Amino acid sequence: EVKTINLKNRLFFEMKIPFRELGGVPPSDGSQWYMNLYWSRPRNGKHMGYAWAGRGKYHDTSRFGILEFSGETPTSRRK
Repeated sequence: EVKTINLKNRLFFEMKIPFRELGGVPPSDGSQWYMNLYWSRPRNGKHMGYAWAGRGKYHDTSRFGILEFSGETPTSRRK
């Protein structure tokens, strides 16, 4: 399930991915996962890409955000 809100200078989205689909064990309380999100689209005949970790750095794991799990509700904060 995905929900998106596209504003003038911001993009918000929510994803629901069942842990069973990932083939692993659900994270325990306090577990942290490093993650990055990348979005791309054509615009005015050019490729536009956006990454949470920053422009041109979408593959640099030292710049990834941290997804921290607390009970059943995940929260996120930038490193």
